[in-house]
Amino acid sequence: MTKNYIFRAALFLAMIIVAPLLSYGNEDPRNNYKSVIDVVPAISTLPTVVEVPLPVDADYVLVQEITTGDYLSSIIGRRQVTSAATYQADLQTSTDGVRGSLSSLLDKNWDTQIDLLVEGQNREATTNINFNASFSEVVSELQIDYASNSALPSTVALFSLVNGREELVVKKSGYESMRMVFPERYGQSWRVVFTYEEPVRISGIKFGPEKTSSVVNSVRLLAQPEQKYTIYLYPENFVSVTLRDSGVMYGVEAIAPHYSSAVKNNPLFVESDRDKDTIPDVRDNCPADYNPDQLSSRGGIWGDVCDDFDNDSILNPKDNCPYLPNYNQRDTDSDGIGDECDEGESRLTEQYPWLPWLGIGVTLLVILMLFIFVARRPLPVPEGENENSNSTE
Repeated sequence: MTKNYIFRAALFLAMIIVAPLLSYGNEDPRNNYKSVIDVVPAISTLPTVVEVPLPVDADYVLVQEITTGDYLSSIIGRRQVTSAATYQADLQTSTDGVRGSLSSLLDKNWDTQIDLLVEGQNREATTNINFNASFSEVVSELQIDYASNSALPSTVALFSLVNGREELVVKKSGYESMRMVFPERYGQSWRVVFTYEEPVRISGIKFGPEKTSSVVNSVRLLAQPEQKYTIYLYPENFVSVTLRDSGVMYGVEAIAPHYSSAVKNNPLFVESDRDKDTIPDVRDNCPADYNPDQLSSRGGIWGDVCDDFDNDSILNPKDNCPYLPNYNQRDTDSDGIGDECDEGESRLTEQYPWLPWLGIGVTLLVILMLFIFVARRPLPVPEGENENSNSTE
């Protein structure tokens, strides 16, 4: 019986120790990354250092070799290039006809033009044109050159395309659309949407401002022959990953990848929820503290469970006086209420709970003594009774 008890106790302790480690090991690090790039390097029969272009804001990546499943060590580097990005135009959707070659919009030649046509009468037409740059860059203006004999569109809108999401950058009426200025936006893919009621003739479109140099970002990895790789980028959180050593890649001449896909959404991405309260961290007002109700009494960015109402550097759940600063958290009577917000009388009676009973006992004793004193005192004889007794004698 004793041996069986010892065995069960040992097994229970082992489960407590090992279970968290197994849970940690089973966590897939790829779930933390929002985007991916697929790479098929063009290499011969020897391991080769490959350089893959990255968006300039990609600071941390995870490289995985598909066949083996290994994660590789890699290095990220940035450098200045003097050439500006080149653009390609693509007709995305149009409810009406477009006459002319879209390449004429980017050739900087006033004699080449495209026409945005209107089919039918008394109707508004819409044309969407996508522009893709050779690399990501900062853009803060869009210049549209209309032909001198052209009508102006009703509106022109510019959208940025990031990770499959479309965000409106700026929208102007036709007479304001020749030069549209907006706060700096970083990106590689853009969409220009024209709405118009009469045919519009455009001789050129240019993204600005003019740049003398741009930043190019890239990651280097040691690629093996006949292998494919996936680069995970934009991590939401970080987990510890064992990396296969790729050796020293600084100062080594690298080749560009033969095939590298555009940045796309990672199908394995799972929104992080560290406190397991079913609210993803990006929308959780206390991402590290369990609060599914998201209660925020002050209506700020922090929920009550991770807020500090009195600004004494102690969060509400651990503060024994959440509304009054008390850095030392002194609690004389150990009742969970700090001295700063616990009345002195209350502290005394809580520290010595027999004091109220002592007071009650003393009061009852005094009342009892008064009662005995009064009871034992002789009653006074009325004056009339004394005179009668004297006359009789």
